[in-house]
Amino acid sequence: MQRNQQQASLAEGSLAFLAATVGLSLVKNDVFEQCNSCDVNEIEWIIDSGCTEHIIQDCYEKHMTHVQTLDNVVKTHIANGDFLIASKRGTIQMKSEGNNITLEALIVKNVKFNLLSVKKIV
Repeated sequence: MQRNQQQASLAEGSLAFLAATVGLSLVKNDVFEQCNSCDVNEIEWIIDSGCTEHIIQDCYEKHMTHVQTLDNVVKTHIANGDFLIASKRGTIQMKSEGNNITLEALIVKNVKFNLLSVKKIV
């Protein structure tokens, strides 16, 4: 697992959360194809202690399985007072140091970073 540890403040004037970035290799499946807007060999995630759900950019949706449209959208509040809206959830398969990792994540349009919830991985 590649790590580039850093402290990140999600918004000025807010509490600072301990965060680190990690790159996880995407497991190629039958529908694996070139994605122009996202790196398809490795997904970079920010490990976020303030995040309650894993959140993934919508450009990775075609590499996910068990994608479901949610009956009710999920609004996730972020540190600066805004919120992200997810209308889908899916499962993504990745590898790190030879270990298979399966994550269920909310799929969010126009989100800049993929977020790993510490609460979900501990």
